[in-house]
Amino acid sequence: DGGQVGEPCARAVGGDDLALTNRDAADRADEIAGVAGVTVIHAAACTHPTTEVVNAKSATCTENGYTGDLVCTVCGVTIGQGEVIPANCPGARFTDLPAVGSWAHEGIDYAVTHDLFRGTSKTTFEPETAMNRAMLVTVLWRLAGEPASSATVPFTDIDANGYYRDALAWAYEHDIVRGTSATTFEPDADVTREQLTAILFRYAGQRGYDVSGRADLASFSDAGSVKAYAKDAMAWAVSAKLIKGTNNGAGVVLDPEGNATRTQVATLLMRFAESLIK
Repeated sequence: DGGQVGEPCARAVGGDDLALTNRDAADRADEIAGVAGVTVIHAAACTHPTTEVVNAKSATCTENGYTGDLVCTVCGVTIGQGEVIPANCPGARFTDLPAVGSWAHEGIDYAVTHDLFRGTSKTTFEPETAMNRAMLVTVLWRLAGEPASSATVPFTDIDANGYYRDALAWAYEHDIVRGTSATTFEPDADVTREQLTAILFRYAGQRGYDVSGRADLASFSDAGSVKAYAKDAMAWAVSAKLIKGTNNGAGVVLDPEGNATRTQVATLLMRFAESLIK
């Protein structure tokens, strides 16, 4: 009678009678031909109680994305069609952005998209500029969701109204960063690669991420140059594929005392988020 066909919601067999859904009645016509009484139960239409988005895809600098289709997880019906997201480059406003396809470009796009980095001006990112300590605590604070902190820091060399003020209070409170002395932080000092891994290692532990992995650093010729305080952190970072080494012309090395550039930090944080943050 044009009733809604649904999945079987009842089936009772007693004596010579069957209670079937209309779908069952069609599928089992031969079986029920000799049955004395048949009741066809018209199942109620699915109300789509739970849904999920499928086929979603982020846009890239060269390829369109897709918002995804809304599909009922009960009956599989597509409830809503998605829309195409035009290709776009998050870092396009920066005139010094590395070319599309370079390892640096993707990391910068990620950092800009997630508001971790905001550029050194409206049109410049300065990808090869060394990351300083104030920049790093600010980026990690943004990655954590800009949590509030009422901690008082003991450092006398910071700007009380600096852009990094809240970030530093939070990072110090949770032992993510420590001073260069009991009373100094050196906010403008460049961050070395081993300092970066040590700080990120503490950050990951504080946020409850897995920091148990350790890699053998023996394959890097300069592994012996990693300072004692950073060895565990460096072994973890390599194990988690956050650090892959840098080529100094003679081979791939850790370069623990080399400065970490803004591009390197952006890329490392992209790898960190994609592999550890669930």
